[in-house]
Amino acid sequence: ARLLRERGAEGAADTLRALAAGNPPAPARVAALGTLDAAGELDGDTLMAAIGGGDAAVRRAALRLAAERDNSGHTPAPAGVTALLNDPDPRVRLNDLLAISTTNVDDGVAAAVLAAWPAFQDRHLQSAALGVAVTAPFAFLDAAFAAADPAPLADFVGHLARLVATKRDAGLASRFVAAIARQPAAKDALKQAALESLARALPADVKPAWSPALQAAFAALLQSPRAGVPGAALPLIARWDGEAALAAELKPVVA
Repeated sequence: ARLLRERGAEGAADTLRALAAGNPPAPARVAALGTLDAAGELDGDTLMAAIGGGDAAVRRAALRLAAERDNSGHTPAPAGVTALLNDPDPRVRLNDLLAISTTNVDDGVAAAVLAAWPAFQDRHLQSAALGVAVTAPFAFLDAAFAAADPAPLADFVGHLARLVATKRDAGLASRFVAAIARQPAAKDALKQAALESLARALPADVKPAWSPALQAAFAALLQSPRAGVPGAALPLIARWDGEAALAAELKPVVA
């Protein structure tokens, strides 16, 4: 790497790129990737070729290097996310999640990560997946509610709500409640899980400014036919509705 820097040896860099993207033994490819990266010569095409390579050791190394970069201008292809999150090598799956957390996460990426969530029995994989989710909480919340089978995602939604609470951001908490309220009634079990976790984890001194939008969101939640949803919303209403704007809506719930 030092020689590459000092000499500006583009020919040597090209040789290393060909080595990293080719079919030599995995240790040689991993070494080439590391040398190129240390010299600042590892381009995106070479890195992506290694990530899509057939050897798990190369994929692990390439994803680790990708996770150390600023990839905020890149949105991964959901199909590629799905393929790597189903890789037989657990370290590839973990490094992929770490790399995804540095990218621009859209709805498609969120859906791909959530599709793999039920298979994440390892706490390190779960933690890494939540590290992705916290970068785009609303994309993940919408993806969870859009899932064909939401039951395996109840724990995920609870974790996501706790992560939102740890931000201590009143505006974010308010928007999160509004996003929960607009989800379909058929997914009220997920609403309950999210609200319960948010109410437990959000510090009592984090109080959003009351607004017509927030009032409408809580009013909708109080009308849920699932008794647990109004019950889960009550602690937040008690803290945030300082003027008792929801007094009429609360009567049938607390009676």
